[in-house]
Amino acid sequence: MQLGQASSGRSSYLVAGKAVAATVIMGVGVGVLPLVPPLLVPLLPLPAAYVLALGGWKPAAVVVLGSSLLIYLGAGPAFAVFVCLLLAGLSLTLGYSLRRGWDFARSLGAVSGGACGALVLWGLFVWQVLGVGASELRESLTASIDAVATRYADLGMSQATAEAVAERMRELVGLAGYLAPGVVGMGSILLAACCLGLVYVMFPRTRARLKAAYRLSEFRLHWVVAYVTIIGLALLLLAAGKGSWGNLPTYVGVDLLLVSQTLFFLQGLAVTHALATRRGLRRASRVALYATALIAQLLTQLTGLFGLLDTWFDYRRRFALRSPGAGQVG
Repeated sequence: MQLGQASSGRSSYLVAGKAVAATVIMGVGVGVLPLVPPLLVPLLPLPAAYVLALGGWKPAAVVVLGSSLLIYLGAGPAFAVFVCLLLAGLSLTLGYSLRRGWDFARSLGAVSGGACGALVLWGLFVWQVLGVGASELRESLTASIDAVATRYADLGMSQATAEAVAERMRELVGLAGYLAPGVVGMGSILLAACCLGLVYVMFPRTRARLKAAYRLSEFRLHWVVAYVTIIGLALLLLAAGKGSWGNLPTYVGVDLLLVSQTLFFLQGLAVTHALATRRGLRRASRVALYATALIAQLLTQLTGLFGLLDTWFDYRRRFALRSPGAGQVG
């Protein structure tokens, strides 16, 4: 029995070594390659989460600390701290949720909280340790926007269009401090949802065949979240035409809407997935339906509105009544 336990322990640390290598490679890609970070950041926490789900806390801690140390040696302390916080916030909560067999809603809450904590701590590190204040950050972002606008103009975009886009981005940078809570909350939720989706797709295909107990179609928000959206809209209406004093209700309302509508976007996707599954749509039709839901959200916030209305109309119950012989929804 002890020999089996020792063999299992060695296997866990062997997997941890491979996870460190994968994490370092992706971390270097995030720090060095252009346009790659949005694609690699959701993948970055997966190796450590996989190790925690299989082997427990100690091998997972080896992955987090080992990856951070190697990235520190290669990319310096600032980026190493970012990776360490991201792994600690996402990998550990994600791996623990897998180990405990939590459902999608509970896992989303835990991983979103971990991501939010990591981003907040990173912001404090940049501010207090690196000494980068709001004005310096604003100047850096503005310079980056100007550089990108110049690059696109050189690539053939009209100067007027490039300048108009850059001016819009500068306005958003000016509001970044006021909208930071909503943006961090929205980003944490979307990052957590991407990580959960990747785990659901990728982990059953690994050697251990880890399966997550996620059923997106069963994701349902508490009715209180609907009233967060209503309060956000009420604050925007209250602030309309009230002069400078109305700025604070406006910013608070926008922050509340950013978070609540992101959650309702996921609920809208859950309803869409339930519809596709219960109607037995083929893979191509499902992909087209999901793409339509995503585009509708980006252009008109329609999917989030659909998810909000589901709080009262319960579309999934209506689907079930129309197709009583349908099987379980994945």
